[in-house]
Amino acid sequence: MIVAATWQGVGVSVLLFLIGLQVIPRDPLEAARLDGAEGWRLFRDITLPLLRPMTIVVVGISLVNSLKTFDIIWVMTQGGPARTSETLAVTMYRETFLLFRHGYGSAIAVVLSAIVVGASWLYLSRTLRTT
Repeated sequence: MIVAATWQGVGVSVLLFLIGLQVIPRDPLEAARLDGAEGWRLFRDITLPLLRPMTIVVVGISLVNSLKTFDIIWVMTQGGPARTSETLAVTMYRETFLLFRHGYGSAIAVVLSAIVVGASWLYLSRTLRTT
């Protein structure tokens, strides 16, 4: 499941980082090259810090997607064996649509939403405070 989830999310991440690389201004890169920076040093000291805003976006999207993972787990294991790979989203689906406990499923959905909002808020507040 880890390999499938990684494969599913790598496309969006690569596209976002590609966009981030395309919007990096040329002036800092040229100045660093004139100062003798090349290869790894150029990437570490110039390119990586300039990719920080895009890295914040990619990590935030990945965090939210990992908390609400449903499709890969349901298709591959349906939460099994013995519910060991079950997430809140899978539990919500099982309780609501298979066991017909709509109130319990709604309560799980509210808790999952609160966790996603809380984790996103915590992540963004810590990240934006340091910039």
